Amino acid sequence: MPVTRGRRRKANSRYAPQAARLAGQLRELRENAGITQERLAAQAGVSIATVRKIETGAVMEPGYFTVMALMSVFGMGPEYLSAGLGKGVELPAGPAHPVPGE
Repeated sequence: MPVTRGRRRKANSRYAPQAARLAGQLRELRENAGITQERLAAQAGVSIATVRKIETGAVMEPGYFTVMALMSVFGMGPEYLSAGLGKGVELPAGPAHPVPGE
């Protein structure tokens, strides 16, 4: 087995399937809630670039607390991520956390 030096590339990451699934789940939740990436980022307390990178699958291993902050905007926890692509999981009405100043 060849030795890989430095960070793994996206193409050969062992987490590529999970990153793709998370990207789809997050985008689906956001679009179903009718909010923009900018609003999601503000409500979760993360950067817009972080949301974009996760939604495009560019981030292979997002931080646990980052993912939990994003999911909390929708009133969701880790059980949603374990449930597949959210099939059969009912979304709560409206975002869990309002954006300050709105």
